[in-house]
Amino acid sequence: MLDLYLQQSRLYLEEISAAVEADSQEQWQDRCHKMKGAAGSIGLKQLHGKLVMAEKFSEAQSQKRQLLAEILELNDIAIAAFKGWLEQL
Repeated sequence: MLDLYLQQSRLYLEEISAAVEADSQEQWQDRCHKMKGAAGSIGLKQLHGKLVMAEKFSEAQSQKRQLLAEILELNDIAIAAFKGWLEQL
């Protein structure tokens, strides 16, 4: 399950970044929605919560870049925590 998430999230994050660069609100919302679902499906609650907010975020491109940086950092933290949990099983 984690491997599938890693593959999907990499794609979604690239697409979210492309949406920021294209300054497309529609693409931003769609890609954040997909990433939100993926994070929620494996129980990454903090990341999911950040993406709930991000999906509705309609601020300027520069603010979306900052939010994307936060999402990327939170995603890395969540993945590391998930891997740590798996190692303890």
